[in-house]
Amino acid sequence: MHRYVDSIVDISKAAVQAIEQGDAVALAEQMTQAQRLFDTCCQPNSPDQLAAPHLHMLMSDEILRSCSLAVKGVGSQGDGSAQILCANSEMQNKVMLALFCLLLLLLFYYLYAMHSAYYYFCILNYFY
Repeated sequence: MHRYVDSIVDISKAAVQAIEQGDAVALAEQMTQAQRLFDTCCQPNSPDQLAAPHLHMLMSDEILRSCSLAVKGVGSQGDGSAQILCANSEMQNKVMLALFCLLLLLLFYYLYAMHSAYYYFCILNYFY
C-alpha cells in the first residue's frame, strides 16, 4: 500500500499536468498506469472485493479499447464504475454505441438465463 500511495501522487501530478496542457494521450498513459498500479498494489489486499471481473472485462474489451484512449476503474474499483477517455466526439459516439451493444448483450443473456431457469423450475415441479 505504501508503494501505491507514493506512486499515485506522482501519477496524479502528471495527469493534472496533461490536463492543463490538453494532452489527452499523456492523460491516457497516466490513467493506464494508475489502473495497473491499483491492480498490482491494492487488489491483492482484498481479492474478494477488488478482483472486479466485470470491470476488467470491460477494460480489456477490444472494441472498446479500439475506440478510446484509456479505460480505468474509478471509485472503490469493485465492479462499480469505469472512466473512459476519448480523443474526440467521433470516438465518444463509437464508445457509446459499443456500451449500448454490450448492455443489450447482457440484457439478452439475462433474459435467456431467466427464461431457462423458469423452465428448469417447471420441470422440477413436474417431477417432484
